[in-house]
Amino acid sequence: MSWMSGVNEMTSNFGPWARLAVILVSLAALCICALAEDGTAEENSAEGWYQKGYQLLSNGYYEEALQAYDKSLEIDPENATAWLDKALIHMILAKQARLKALDIFDENLEENPKDARAWWGRGVALYGLERPEEARVSWERALEIYNDTLESDPEDAEAWFDMAEILISLGRDGEAIEAYDRAIELNSTRSVEAAMTKGNLLMQMELNDESVEAFDQA
Repeated sequence: MSWMSGVNEMTSNFGPWARLAVILVSLAALCICALAEDGTAEENSAEGWYQKGYQLLSNGYYEEALQAYDKSLEIDPENATAWLDKALIHMILAKQARLKALDIFDENLEENPKDARAWWGRGVALYGLERPEEARVSWERALEIYNDTLESDPEDAEAWFDMAEILISLGRDGEAIEAYDRAIELNSTRSVEAAMTKGNLLMQMELNDESVEAFDQA
């Protein structure tokens, strides 16, 4: 598989910007070839480090490529193409990490299908992979489990906090605020975080007085 084919596959779920990045990086390769042919790039110059980064990227050595691009940018911080290459590598690494996380969550859920946090994390990974419908299914499953947990033990402060996080993921901010309130009332270990997030949600809803009260709780 060629480098371009590999990058296209890796960025297939990143949307139009990433596909544009692939095109721009391929155009940059023409400049690299030209520099290599006329021998103008010295080994420790910005161009030399850029060439090294590009070669590492081409061969799938992403971490090493980032280090080379950083060296290039230390010398020439205005090299927009180097910044673009770095952004592309970070997207590739992020996708790889999310796919790995998804595999681990799936393995965990095979052993314990009632692990609500695994369902929530699985949804986060899927959302990052631009698979929102599958993410929603995972979050809804996590919510069902927390509802069952709180039906059995309505005083479980940590479950209220976790449920609030899932409700935010589902876009149900009003219900999330109520869940954060319960977590705070029950002295959750994450009460400060609950109050801060509640304050931010209220601010987004333009409920400024309520937002200030929430921040005061923190």
